[in-house]
Amino acid sequence: MGFERTYDYADVPTIRRFNQSDKFFRLLMGAFGSGKSSGCVAEIIDRGMRQEPSPDGVRRTKWAVVRNTYKQLIDTTQQTFFYWLPPDLFGSYNITNHRYIINKIPLQDGTKVEIDIIFRALDKEDDVRNLLSLELTGAWFNEVREISRFIVNHTEGRCGRYPKDVPITWTGVIADTNPPDQYSWIYKFFEETVPKDENHEGLVDRYEIFKQPSGRSDQAENLLGLGNGDKEVGRKYYTNLAIGKDPEFVKVYCDGEYGLTRDGKPVYRNYMDSVHCAKEEIEAIKGFPIIAGYDFGHTPACALCQFLPGGRFNVLREFWSEDSGIRKFVSEVVKPYILAKYRGFEIVSTGDKSGIKRNDTDERNCFIELKSLGYPATPSYTNAPLTRINSVDILLTKMVEGKPAFQISPSCEMLRRGFISEYQYKIFKGIRERVDEKPDKNDFSHIHDALQYAALLVDSGNSNGVRGISGNRYEPPVIAIRPTTMLAWT
Repeated sequence: MGFERTYDYADVPTIRRFNQSDKFFRLLMGAFGSGKSSGCVAEIIDRGMRQEPSPDGVRRTKWAVVRNTYKQLIDTTQQTFFYWLPPDLFGSYNITNHRYIINKIPLQDGTKVEIDIIFRALDKEDDVRNLLSLELTGAWFNEVREISRFIVNHTEGRCGRYPKDVPITWTGVIADTNPPDQYSWIYKFFEETVPKDENHEGLVDRYEIFKQPSGRSDQAENLLGLGNGDKEVGRKYYTNLAIGKDPEFVKVYCDGEYGLTRDGKPVYRNYMDSVHCAKEEIEAIKGFPIIAGYDFGHTPACALCQFLPGGRFNVLREFWSEDSGIRKFVSEVVKPYILAKYRGFEIVSTGDKSGIKRNDTDERNCFIELKSLGYPATPSYTNAPLTRINSVDILLTKMVEGKPAFQISPSCEMLRRGFISEYQYKIFKGIRERVDEKPDKNDFSHIHDALQYAALLVDSGNSNGVRGISGNRYEPPVIAIRPTTMLAWT
């Protein structure tokens, strides 16, 4: 063939153990550049060559290779596959249906190998439907932290269905990933659910995670690959990668540990979890009001905050709900917590001014509901996205006595994940990518809207004369309820 490519496990002992395991679901987790993708390609080829041959002497297997987006699939996953097995030498690749038939691997026993690779991305509905209907030997999820548990679970059910004419030597799912955050399904499943296995459900026998050591440790892997044969050059890769990076970035991408990472196009570029997230839960300070910022609709959310002398802004607690009206949300979720935790505090409520709109059934609105529950509220002076975002961004960049003015309690998981990556500007894909001017509406946007309304109330720089909290003085706006306008500024 005039081509030789050697895969050596000596430099990646964790991947060697990954390959030697026969468990149904195996996850390989490590830092940038640790050889995970190449190890998964080698695993698929190895399993394909070990499959029991059919009566005609052909060892047949079929694999789905899955990545979150089409661009990632083409630019990274396929390129890794084609590096090790160029299609013009090892088989044939159909660019129309993204299918690669590997059938030119010579075996000394006279049998043949046919490995059917079906590349699939998850940003096209047709590809998702097709994935969930395939009959497979196995599947590889490349960068599985970006893929929903639903897709992974249902793909598991498609494995073990090919070939049909002989016993399947091994079937299952392999996956690789950079470490996700501790709120991900991966962490909860592999670090909490599987180790317990209290009900003898066979989880430990079926699932296993393989963690590569830190790229900055003496046990770092794939240094020869990173350094083109020179380990010392490879070792410098991680040293250089860590320079000037956020501690959480280093933790995840250099050391291969779970951590909060900033991916995509998050709305807030000035937020740093290591700086703005308090080490412990923030306690409210007596003598200063609690600000309750609300986002309304069928997915209501509330952020409880406190604005203190000198300009400090603390986010104490977050609440959210699905498919709930504001009255039920406040009376069953928010109010019990306030009564238990902040009895005696003045509660200053505010929210999206669109909540003034009357209900079609009883002509009540969100602000009337809040008042009836004992929390009269101030409508926001605007709900323009840019103004709302800026009200928070200003706080993120402000310092008070040498410390960040903005602090958030570590238990505010939705807000923190939104700040880091999940509260994003929507990206429109096509020949040229375009970023929307407004943040994407998703599970994280509602609580961030609520926080923005709380921040708007303390923003004394607005131009319409609305009075709010400034410095160490609170001046409540006056709200009048009139039959014609329902709620209006006076």
